[in-house]
Amino acid sequence: QAYRYRPISSATAVQESVATAFDLAELDVDEISCQVMDEEIALLSVAPGFHFTLHTYPALGYVAVDLYSFEQTDGIDKLD
Repeated sequence: QAYRYRPISSATAVQESVATAFDLAELDVDEISCQVMDEEIALLSVAPGFHFTLHTYPALGYVAVDLYSFEQTDGIDKLD
């Protein structure tokens, strides 16, 4: 199925999109919280083993994502 672009319209739309992404990836989410500021919608999502933040700027049509994983994966060396 092709991805269809949808403009960022509200904090609710951002939360629903993130929840849908977790459902499609079959990941359990502990918490999704959202904060609306003048020109930014910031979302924090926490799940077992990782969390990420999503910063959206609707007027600019820009999204930034920070992703953090706490699980070691095969093929990735541990930093000393």
